[in-house]
Amino acid sequence: MNVRVLRPADLTADQIAAWSQMQSEDPALDSPFFRPEFTQCVATVRDDVEVAVLEEAGRPVGFFPYQRERGDIGRPVGGYMADFQGVILTAGRECAPADLVRGCGLRAWHFDHSILQAGFQPYQWLTAASPYMDVSRGFDAYQANRNQDSNQIKQMLRKTRKVQREIGPVRYEPHCTAGGVLDTLIAWKMEQYRRIKVINYLQPEWTRELLNKLLLLPDSDFRGVLSALYVGERLEAARFGIQSGGVLHVLILAYDVSLATYSPGSMLLVETARSSQSVGIRRIDLGRGEERYKQQFMSGATLVAEGSVDMRPMTSAIRRGWCRTRELVRASVFRPPAQYVIRNARAWWLYR
Repeated sequence: MNVRVLRPADLTADQIAAWSQMQSEDPALDSPFFRPEFTQCVATVRDDVEVAVLEEAGRPVGFFPYQRERGDIGRPVGGYMADFQGVILTAGRECAPADLVRGCGLRAWHFDHSILQAGFQPYQWLTAASPYMDVSRGFDAYQANRNQDSNQIKQMLRKTRKVQREIGPVRYEPHCTAGGVLDTLIAWKMEQYRRIKVINYLQPEWTRELLNKLLLLPDSDFRGVLSALYVGERLEAARFGIQSGGVLHVLILAYDVSLATYSPGSMLLVETARSSQSVGIRRIDLGRGEERYKQQFMSGATLVAEGSVDMRPMTSAIRRGWCRTRELVRASVFRPPAQYVIRNARAWWLYR
């Protein structure tokens, strides 16, 4: 298998079409993060994005997008914002991870949200759940399948009626283009990061530029989607995601903290699920994480892996040891005081 490294802007129309076909034919790759358009958008705000074109007999059989960092280290396109990562391959085909990394001229490829692909198991240090909401059969079926957690949804519906009685009518806009909504959402999220003392992932200018570029994409099979929940004329909560076909991936969800007693973030998520069928959404991906709302609203989860394909044995051993130590601390009585340090050290390492 031949590996040819290109800039996203240098991909031909035929190569992009082949990438799109591979992605659409493999259900494991249905996330918006595997679309060529996502890589192309990131490449407009970062100058370190590359794509390895995997070829046999001069024809593409796979694509591997990544960011090349200092020291020829590869990381997922989009950095911390990339909730699904991996190689786009023709259905039924595999690749040797070490050969792929060498073919790209990389010393390592570090990942933290990779889907479970054949051949990568030796390089995966741990797996975690990435929750999703299955709304493929409509909201009523989703709610019926929530079992004991269906009460949570009923509670959100009651809170919606309560806020309408006490403040004003609730209005949900599935795709909002009103000026300032995205800016308000970003400000809310940045304040949340400050409040819970984690690294502000939206601080780098390119992340905010990316959100705006995704939102300005033409209305097509891949696009950024900004949704808003209003009480009267007051913005209560907002959510930004990317949609590919019937899959919506939630990237940012935040709300007006002065209305926290009404759980506006969860209320917005319920409204998103209620309107899903009308806008062609069958699954809402919430992203890896242990946040309470994800556990309450999830129908199931996709396993993602953290690890590294590293050509440097010593460095690989050190990183693997750190990963295991981190998980041992998380499972111990020292988790509360250590969680802040671990979370921020990991985020800095992955996102710097």
